This record gives sequence, structure tokens and C-alpha cells, in this order.
Amino acid sequence: MFTNITSLYGRLLAASLLLLFPLSVWADPDDCMSRSEAEQLAAKIKTQGYIMDFCDCCDEVAQEYGGDRYVGKLVLVRSVSIEVCDYDESRFSVRVDGMMLGGFIVENKGLSPFYIDNMPYNEIVARDYHFYLDKSGPKQLGFLTNANYGRGCGGLPAFPAANVINDKKYTAWLKKRG
Repeated sequence: MFTNITSLYGRLLAASLLLLFPLSVWADPDDCMSRSEAEQLAAKIKTQGYIMDFCDCCDEVAQEYGGDRYVGKLVLVRSVSIEVCDYDESRFSVRVDGMMLGGFIVENKGLSPFYIDNMPYNEIVARDYHFYLDKSGPKQLGFLTNANYGRGCGGLPAFPAANVINDKKYTAWLKKRG
């Protein structure tokens, strides 16, 4: 009988942990895609030069639970590669290797610098949390799918101003794109 009770408690504990910590077993579906989508995404990122790593929904969630504002990252893209998805070997992910030029928070519907520093950046792209810039403004890299995803989040208000980054290449890129 003691074994049955312990076994029951063990199963309940395991089920509770899965409910409490779903992120540890649930991956973002927008970081893995078909080979064709990964190739298109990699090509798009290579033509950009700079991208923003920014979770537009995270800030609202953090504030709701009393947390800090989410920090978005401006990334200078150095190289892009395609690799097998960590959790689904039949799908692919796109990795960006580059330099993070600074972190930013949303204030008054714009971006304010949180820190300005060059730091290495090597991460898998989640199409719903990475943005590129075209003449009409920032766009999610989810251009291969339904770009808004119906999440109702604010999106990226703008790329950081040139005078905040103080980099001639970024300034020229921003004038050309923005």
C-alpha cells in the first residue's frame, strides 16, 4: 500500500511540475521550420545587416507581474547559418552570429537605451521575436508565415535612433532603410 501511495504522489508531482513549468518542455514553434523556410529566412537576414531581437509581448507580461521592462537587442549580423532544430530533427533553425550593439526598453511608444555596449551575439532566430526594417517600419521576421500571429502585441515601435548607437555604418543603414 505504501508503494501505491508513493507512486500516486510521484505521478501527481510530475504532472504538477509539467503544469508549473511548461516552458522547459515547450519550445517556440517559430524557431523551427521547413528547410525551404529556413533558407528564405536566412537569405532575408543576410540582406538586412541589422536585426532587433525583441519580444513585443514580454514587456506587457513583465509589467503585469511586477517585473522589469523587457530589453530588446540591436544586432549587427555577421553571419547566418541553418542547422537542425534542437527538438525536431526533421525541421531546421536559423542561427545569427553577430554583435549586440545595445539593449533598449520601450518608453513612451519609443525605444530608450538601457545599455550601450558591444557584446557577442549567437542565437537561434524566433520569427515572432526578431524584426527587420523596411521603408514602412519594423517588420517581424515572420514574413514567411502570418506575420502578426494574432497576438495583439504592440510590435517593435522603431529601430534605435542613429545618435544613440553612434556608429557610422548603422547611421548609413538606418537612412537607407528607414
